[in-house]
Amino acid sequence: MSGDHEHSESCGCGCGCGDTLVLDQDLARRWREAPDQEVVCACTGVDKAAVKAAIAAGAFTAPLVKAMTGVGRELGCRQRRQCQSDLEVLVALYGGAQGGHC
Repeated sequence: MSGDHEHSESCGCGCGCGDTLVLDQDLARRWREAPDQEVVCACTGVDKAAVKAAIAAGAFTAPLVKAMTGVGRELGCRQRRQCQSDLEVLVALYGGAQGGHC
């Protein structure tokens, strides 16, 4: 329990508790090998370096990284689902044990 509510699967607060992401190993390998300049979200121009910087600054969940970087938040974005998948993989890869602290 953290804060003023009990965390549970899908509590919705962005803390990451209850996340059960099954990591796509091919996608994870592609992002591990990708240079930091690789674009994660074409609509906003956010790259891997910006996502890693957000994670390093304390954004240990995909919703928090989205809020800090703008990934997948463009109104006319047609690739939102792909951005979300890529973002979740990057958070899993670079968030490490720091993510989901309840």
